[in-house]
Amino acid sequence: MDERELMPTSAGTVFTSAPFSASAGVQLPSVLAILPPLLRSIILELRTILGNRDIISAILVGSASRGEMDVCERGETLEVRSDLELYVACRSPRRMKHDLAPLIRTLENEYVGRWPEFHIDISWMSLRRFRCLPRWLRHFELKTNGVTLAGRDILGLVPEVGLHNLDWRELNEVVLWRLLGLVARLPADWLAGRAPSPPGLEHAMARSLLDVTTWGLPGMEILLPTFRQRVERWAAPATQERTSTAGLIDGKRLIACMECRGQTECGLSADELLDLSVRNWTSAYDIVTGRRLWDHHGAGAGFRSTDWLRRARAGFRASRVNIPLAIHGFRKGSHALAAAAAAGVARAALELRRESGGQRILEEVAESLGVCSRASNPVDTWRGVRNLLIQYIDRSLGRNEWSRLIPAGDRT
Repeated sequence: MDERELMPTSAGTVFTSAPFSASAGVQLPSVLAILPPLLRSIILELRTILGNRDIISAILVGSASRGEMDVCERGETLEVRSDLELYVACRSPRRMKHDLAPLIRTLENEYVGRWPEFHIDISWMSLRRFRCLPRWLRHFELKTNGVTLAGRDILGLVPEVGLHNLDWRELNEVVLWRLLGLVARLPADWLAGRAPSPPGLEHAMARSLLDVTTWGLPGMEILLPTFRQRVERWAAPATQERTSTAGLIDGKRLIACMECRGQTECGLSADELLDLSVRNWTSAYDIVTGRRLWDHHGAGAGFRSTDWLRRARAGFRASRVNIPLAIHGFRKGSHALAAAAAAGVARAALELRRESGGQRILEEVAESLGVCSRASNPVDTWRGVRNLLIQYIDRSLGRNEWSRLIPAGDRT
């Protein structure tokens, strides 16, 4: 394992390191050793909360387990721009979530005010469900990169996931989630030129663009466990030759996005990142839905669909937002509907920022959602359609995952 050094810069202290080797069998002390003291104490407090005797195992996953957290210090101030993600296998998931989730939310709320991107995300499950996890890319990462935080090491029970059994429709949902994350974070006043870009917007867009490798490389039969490995492979000449016709971000700019991690200032402007993000993720959406041809195993496969009962439940929850929209979602599927709308809202955002319109696209999106646009100007129309879309997807999923990303001045 490479040790992390503290590198002083004119802007502050930056934490830099190479990711952990996937074959190194990384243990918790190694993960904690490279983190600043405050973040280390948060993880240890999480470990204490999850030390309940009914917890079989709590496993740290994501950027923390890979040694790739986006963390830096500006003077005396610590900035954390990454989530903490865990899988928790326990004897009674519903009871454990009921008893422990409030304690975890209290811990999260101590810091989310200063770190808007920080979130503690836990997947609660029984040991039986853990043994039968579906063949998703995140479960390849769980098995490869997971670090036991509390309880027993049960990573050997995770089913094998490889290119031969990967769920391509689930992988395609990376495109949906990144489109939603992009449009949720954009402030309407910045798009209209009435306000500067808010702190953290550039880093969020740069971080999101790294996931083009998460989606794109497996489709080219390349399966790698860390962002640094993926970005290096993406930038390789052989890969660039394959991606050059797909409308996706090029290797040089993706390396620049990677270099934004752990830095107090991003080397790419908000306008450049908006242009790159919209072009990249709408091109990926077109590939996923078969509108654009590219040699990718998930091309044209679309997104996962659910059975009628789950659609009905999602539609009932979404009906509290808008009944016609809930009906559209039931017929088309909430994921497919949200992805199409998010792609349209993203394209309209870029046109608004360029002062080249966007109203026509927004009217088409509003029509696809089954609603009428009544705002007096394109910016208000964009804000209203975006907020409706985010409220719909959160209601249909039964979570508040995306609404929290909407800038405070845009919430209605």
